[in-house]
Amino acid sequence: RGFSWVRIDSQVQLLDSPGIIPAKQVSQRVAYRLAMCDDIGAAAYDPQAVASALLEALVLAEAERPAYVRLDKLRERWGVPTDECSCGEEYVAQLAEERFTGDVQRAATTLLKDFRS
Repeated sequence: RGFSWVRIDSQVQLLDSPGIIPAKQVSQRVAYRLAMCDDIGAAAYDPQAVASALLEALVLAEAERPAYVRLDKLRERWGVPTDECSCGEEYVAQLAEERFTGDVQRAATTLLKDFRS
């Protein structure tokens, strides 16, 4: 990772630079969010747990701000409805069964890569 410019709008650019992440995370929630955004190394977290937390965060965000998160796009992309799952872990497992021949780790990793791109 290195420095990169991110265009916010036509008049504002942000210089994104690698930061220092404290060795002791404040909370599990913070650690999951850093992992969701690929800001900590893949060896430091379980992709299945992070993908599950990602889906739960998206469901919560959609409930609070429906125009901000479009879970229907997730359903279009993967063919797995989010409203039929009781938690993120169940969604990842169902995604694995329907799209990745039961490979939960691959489903989780692919879901995270898709979110990050």
